[in-house]
Amino acid sequence: MNQYKHTYEEVANRFNEAGLPRRLGGPWTGTNVAQFYKNSLLFGRPFRNDKITVKNYETGRRRSVKNPEGRIEIDRPDLAFLDPAIEPLLRARFEHYSRIFRRARDVGDPLQGVARNRSRFPGRCLRCWYCGREYVWGGNGQRHQLMCGGSLRYLCWNSVGVDGVAISTAVTTAIADAIEKIPLLESQLADMIDQALRQNDGGAKKADALRERLAEIETYQQNLAAAIARRSDFDSLLIQMDDLQTEFRRVESELAEVKRSAEVPLLPQNSAEILASFREVLRQDLRSYDLGALLRPMVVSMDTHLIRPLDSTKPFPRTQVVLDLLAGWPDLASVPIASDAFSITLTVDRQSSIPQRCHVRERASQLTAEGVKQRDIATQLGVHQVDITRACRLTKMMAELGLDTPFVPVMSPEELSTKHRRQNHRRYRFEPLGGYEPRPL
Repeated sequence: MNQYKHTYEEVANRFNEAGLPRRLGGPWTGTNVAQFYKNSLLFGRPFRNDKITVKNYETGRRRSVKNPEGRIEIDRPDLAFLDPAIEPLLRARFEHYSRIFRRARDVGDPLQGVARNRSRFPGRCLRCWYCGREYVWGGNGQRHQLMCGGSLRYLCWNSVGVDGVAISTAVTTAIADAIEKIPLLESQLADMIDQALRQNDGGAKKADALRERLAEIETYQQNLAAAIARRSDFDSLLIQMDDLQTEFRRVESELAEVKRSAEVPLLPQNSAEILASFREVLRQDLRSYDLGALLRPMVVSMDTHLIRPLDSTKPFPRTQVVLDLLAGWPDLASVPIASDAFSITLTVDRQSSIPQRCHVRERASQLTAEGVKQRDIATQLGVHQVDITRACRLTKMMAELGLDTPFVPVMSPEELSTKHRRQNHRRYRFEPLGGYEPRPL
């Protein structure tokens, strides 16, 4: 058994180093290795009827499922590729890994809230403002876009895709701007770290308060015990004694937790350490998985909602991002100056969806007020004259409604054009996540 102690990933790496090709192409992975050696054909036992099809009489379609009666195997030693004597060893190895790496057998779905696979940033961070569910990659069949996970199951009407690279670019640009500000905050950063060290006493003050509370509870228990010994109708006193014992156990557990967490505070040594962590983020590729591991702790919130121009029903996504760049040093968050200096709020729009009239509106309004003809404005700005006409009309609508922006948030699917009709599907029902309350826009 010792000679078969390598993990599937190690075997896959050996296969890739040796240049061993796969039947389906691509590199070997641990999953491929496990699937390959689980095939009983390697040991001279071809099989059939492993799966059967079950018809859905509502749709008329069939789906493939595991055969509940089990598959049929045939003994053909002449077809064996491997010695059948090693099959029990491999089977024992499979069972060993299945036992030690399987998920907990809890009540309910054991995969609830657990990522099925790795996800690139902003995956597992971006949420739908309307239903509270996470955005998933592959929105509307486009691999570079994300889409509300509830919309895929017809539980949300927000089906507009979001460009993930645009959000990653905006976040990394904000971090690059923060890097430029750090030399200007050199002295302030040193004061922040010193102040955090003075405020963080390893939980000594909280531990002292909990010890005092334990002493008070013990005193109350002694007094109650004496009262119970003197009285015959002590039912109410027994209830109070039970409550004190419950409180004593709770405080004792909290004190033990404070003692366990009474360690050296997590603080950067100096500004150079903060700079190094930020530059590590900028060194990552925007499509890499490592970028997500570095940025996700910094994300406080990342919500996407829809907006539309005043004169149109065509929506496009707007993402509100709140970052805490010092999330890697939680003890520094106790200093208000640090949280203010390194908390960033971003608004990311999908620029390719914004109409041309919205881009040129301010400049067109300014030139129109100066008496320039719309034909000349269009030539100067490099757009069509109809865009200038619509931009001026949009400015007039803003003035009539008393708005300072040409966009309004989309609050219901009735505001959208007929192209967005997900809410008309027979399976659609809007169901936000339990307990979810959207924040004010």
